[in-house]
Amino acid sequence: MHHSHGGWYFHRLPDGSVRMTHQMHLVEHDEFGFVGPKDCEHRKLFAIDQDVTFEPSEWASIIASVSQRGEDAQSFAAAEDLHDGTRGR
Repeated sequence: MHHSHGGWYFHRLPDGSVRMTHQMHLVEHDEFGFVGPKDCEHRKLFAIDQDVTFEPSEWASIIASVSQRGEDAQSFAAAEDLHDGTRGR
């Protein structure tokens, strides 16, 4: 699993799909206000508030689209080859 930043995680699934989740800190409230983020981290109070899975071809399209070249047939094929492990074979 890859943690990018700000609670965003990426995980490759056995079928090649990519699961992207966002975990947020839960904040407890007491009679004086909320218990701060440091306390939440200590207690590991998290919830997944975003959860999406991309099929392998969708993921390759995302990677190709954000490359410097942009998405075209060649950049898509390169991203797909890299993702499924056939690049360089």
